[in-house]
Amino acid sequence: MHRKSKRVLWLLNHVTLMKTEIPILLAMGYEVFTPKIIPENSGFRSGAVDFSFDKYLTLPPLVLEALNSADLYQKDWSETVVRYMNEYFGAAFIMPMMVPLKNGLQRLEGAILLRAFGLESTKTYAGVLPYFHKDIFNWIYAIRDRFWFASGYQQLQEVEPKLLADRDVFLPIAMPATFEQHKNTWVGGQKQIIFVCPNIEVCDYYREIYEDFKRDFGDLPHVIIGAQKSPVDDPHVLGFVSDEEMMQLFQRSAVMYYHSREPRHVHYSPIEGAGVGIPVVLFADNLVARMIGHPIKGAVESVEQAREFLISILEGDDAVIDAVRTDQRVLNKLFSESYCLEVWKENFARSGILDYLEKPKSDVLMLSQGSSPIYERVPRALIAHPNAAIDKVRTLQDGIDFRNLVHPFFVENVEGLSVPESWGAWSEGESIEIEVAEPVNGMFEVDVTGGAYGENIGEPIEIQVGAARKRFEMTSSPWNPTTVTVRFFLTDPARTIRIHVPHPTRLPGSERAIGIGLQQIRVRPLVEPEQFGEPRAAELQSRNGVVKRPPAGHLQWQRVLHFLLDWLR
Repeated sequence: MHRKSKRVLWLLNHVTLMKTEIPILLAMGYEVFTPKIIPENSGFRSGAVDFSFDKYLTLPPLVLEALNSADLYQKDWSETVVRYMNEYFGAAFIMPMMVPLKNGLQRLEGAILLRAFGLESTKTYAGVLPYFHKDIFNWIYAIRDRFWFASGYQQLQEVEPKLLADRDVFLPIAMPATFEQHKNTWVGGQKQIIFVCPNIEVCDYYREIYEDFKRDFGDLPHVIIGAQKSPVDDPHVLGFVSDEEMMQLFQRSAVMYYHSREPRHVHYSPIEGAGVGIPVVLFADNLVARMIGHPIKGAVESVEQAREFLISILEGDDAVIDAVRTDQRVLNKLFSESYCLEVWKENFARSGILDYLEKPKSDVLMLSQGSSPIYERVPRALIAHPNAAIDKVRTLQDGIDFRNLVHPFFVENVEGLSVPESWGAWSEGESIEIEVAEPVNGMFEVDVTGGAYGENIGEPIEIQVGAARKRFEMTSSPWNPTTVTVRFFLTDPARTIRIHVPHPTRLPGSERAIGIGLQQIRVRPLVEPEQFGEPRAAELQSRNGVVKRPPAGHLQWQRVLHFLLDWLR
């Protein structure tokens, strides 16, 4: 038990990271367990299993055997495995996968480090995580004092909400120490550009990158490497090359071109190329250039500038070549194991991870007597996008647009909806609940714009405002939305709108259960409740400046009659 604070579950199994992060943790004095069963699907193609680290573990043989026999990525963890984890380990690194997220956040009692390596610019982790489970933010908030957003790059937290950004701990990514043997071995000699682009014929994303490269630089001498699942009709495409062949291409080619303009994601190839010493031409807004923190030679603003650099280097301009190579040498330090080790040590201490491991707290996610956890509501300010401006002009009559991640100021809380897509947002679970700041009452209409999925199409859907319940149907899909209108009359104010999903349908390979897709909801008042009593002066008829009141009760019954007639239409 005394070793618990010095043991770490590393539930990542990435083949390259395993060669760097585990040695870093070992150097920091930790024992590290890695899973021995990993998925065999293409989504885990960079996965690997290594038993060699088990020799550093001071675990009872029975415990180690149980952990090694467990499928920790695809199956819920057994009570025995969870008990061993909580008894013998103080921290766990987990990745954005359903099983590790659910079991790690809900069942482990130690420090939880969600490892983040960056996403394409249109995505955030706060936007992606709810796809795994609608309650993911509740899980994180429930253990917020022992949860860390373990970012591989400092720039990741800049677009995340406070729930993640405030718990950020920067743990930089290193290149394997074995790469040192290739450091600064570039000699050049072959007048060609080396470009990395896999899966050209089977992936539209890479096909577009390939076509852009051929359009912009196809007239220049070049070779293209990267595994290809289908042959490419281009003699310049070499396809898969071994590590040794790739190093030789880096060492002998004149220049490397890196296409990416992603501000928070990077590939290993330009780092490897810069380490070998080949001049790398890349974009200034890419994460590699942003990490350096100051302008460097070879970091360009446009394709035209990139072409100028490539041509100068291909033609042997030594001044340009030396300047590019000199400026990019800083990457050798930023991705070195020694530098990353020191940053990990410093940030483990600064973030509070070390303090927690020495003095763990008891803020485990509490479960109710039934099967559903009891969650404390996540404050809205913690999950709003940091750059999002909350709409303070629109009203409930203007509506709530569920295509937007941030809702207007009058929306207090939304439960049971997934993250927005281009058309709107799916229901998740048995109901959708929308809580508004100001209560609604009187006679009003609720316009619901959206569609339904599967068995829910054409089925009666119950909508509830306060104590009043009505039904409507959706006859189309949400990406071909229609609007239905439901009329209510409430004398008691209500702040909650609930929509009950008739048939929550679980998607294959997911725990999400969808049924209704919402694009917009708006509430349009028709008659205020006080209008059924004494009429307002503004609504009374006036002749020659004299207010003429109708007989007592006349206007009241007239409005009730109109209301009933409208209702029957």
